[in-house]
Formats: sequence, C-alpha cells, structure tokens
Amino acid sequence: YLSILVTNSIKTSVLKTNEELRTSKGDKLLHGIGIKSVKALVEKYDGMIEFFEKNGEFCCHIMLYTAQG
Repeated sequence: YLSILVTNSIKTSVLKTNEELRTSKGDKLLHGIGIKSVKALVEKYDGMIEFFEKNGEFCCHIMLYTAQG
C-alpha cells in the first residue's frame, strides 16, 4: 500500500463545526473541489481515506493499493 498523510494546523475543530467538509469561501464554483477530487480518486482506485484531528491538526490519511509486479 501507498500511505499518504496530510496535516494542517487548526485553532478549532473542523470536524465538529463542518462535518461535511464543505468550503466556507464565498465563490462555491471555484472552491471546494479538492476534497471531492481526492475522494473520487481514492474510490476509483479502491483505496481508503480517513479524516481525523489530533494534537491541534486536521489530518487526512489515504491508503492506495500498489500492485507489485
């Protein structure tokens, strides 16, 4: 598996206030496509994605199967 962990520091909980992880930016057409795109790719390649918070950080953990050949 390929394991990818992306973290970003936060002041308050993102998951408690925005469980759906929707953009809070004004122009919804130009923002908020990043997480949707990542989720779609993970699903396409039968991977796993998890969002969580730990030690003042918002975390996204992705695991993708890599064929050995």
